[in-house]
Amino acid sequence: RPEAIIDAIVKAWLKLEKIEMEGNK
Repeated sequence: RPEAIIDAIVKAWLKLEKIEMEGNK
C-alpha cells in the first residue's frame, strides 16, 4: 500500500532529523 511506504519514509526521515538535532547540541 502507498500509505505504508509513505509511513516508512516519514519514520526514517524523523529518525534522521533527531540524529541531526542531537549532533548539533
